[in-house]
Amino acid sequence: LLGGGNTNGALSPEQAYHLAILNAERLDNAVRPEYLVGVMIVESRLGANVGNAYCKDALSRCANRPDNNTRINYIRHEEAFEQLVNKLGYGLNQPVSPCPHPKYTGTGGAMGPAQIMPTTWLGYESKLRNIKGEQVDPWNSEDAMLAIGHILLGKVGGQSIAGNTHLEKKAAMRYLGGGSHGWYADQVMKEAERIDKIFGSLDE
Repeated sequence: LLGGGNTNGALSPEQAYHLAILNAERLDNAVRPEYLVGVMIVESRLGANVGNAYCKDALSRCANRPDNNTRINYIRHEEAFEQLVNKLGYGLNQPVSPCPHPKYTGTGGAMGPAQIMPTTWLGYESKLRNIKGEQVDPWNSEDAMLAIGHILLGKVGGQSIAGNTHLEKKAAMRYLGGGSHGWYADQVMKEAERIDKIFGSLDE
């Protein structure tokens, strides 16, 4: 129904919804499961589009292209990436999102179904590990969704956003960065509504 499921390791909508229920409970139901799934659909089509780029191609080589005046600290991201994959037992060829279109000022390097940058993940890792009770992995769909929820709540001061359309949109805009991406928030809300229509009645 949503274009995901069993494609390049993507979750099915059913799998994503059940993981979202689990992670919403871990976050004291301060965020709706449908909303968590909506963000992951927009970010990676439930894990189908996580990128297949080599870290340095996506970061330092991308940042050093002519006319790419990005302020992203790509060296810190590369160091964080290496630290993370060493800890998790992956190789340096663990895939990340690729360098974007040449006219775009920025880099690739986002990881996993939640598309989180390496230094950002390391900044949240300890808290996520405490919530889950074990090691977390940005390429693991369950952990990625937990990170989405925790980060979104932090974007609005940790208050509950469950069912509050204004706060859900505000958090979504800030998830992408800067708080000015209304189109992103609208897309998240649209996907969350679709998930609610498909699965919401099953909870009644």
